[in-house]
Amino acid sequence: MYVWHAITGYWGGVKPGGADTDHYNSTLKYSASTPDSLAYMPEIDSLSVQGLGLVNPKSVFQFYDELHNYLAASGVDGVKVDVQSVLETVGSGFGGRVALTSQYQQALEASIAQNFPDNGCIACMSHGTDALYL
Repeated sequence: MYVWHAITGYWGGVKPGGADTDHYNSTLKYSASTPDSLAYMPEIDSLSVQGLGLVNPKSVFQFYDELHNYLAASGVDGVKVDVQSVLETVGSGFGGRVALTSQYQQALEASIAQNFPDNGCIACMSHGTDALYL
């Protein structure tokens, strides 16, 4: 059985300052969307208004590892990771979109290998420009 989650953990990310999530050092980021990105992903416009709780890249492996460890212990065999291109819109302050995407992808792959060694990850919406630079 696979579980589907966004690359940011949840579609709106991880709320900063949550009682059980404070150690991820999330920050509220507002997307800087271009007209072209809004044309193919209109749902990201809400992120420019409501924001996205972005786990600090230095804490993202811990976040994935804790999430995936819990899922594996609950009988989940693997994950489908969606909304990967959202990182393109929130890279400011983290070295840019390519650096942010790279950090998230490395942490994700390490957690998948550790927690789901018999299965990989189904990547969804991972064909943004940043994936070409990884």
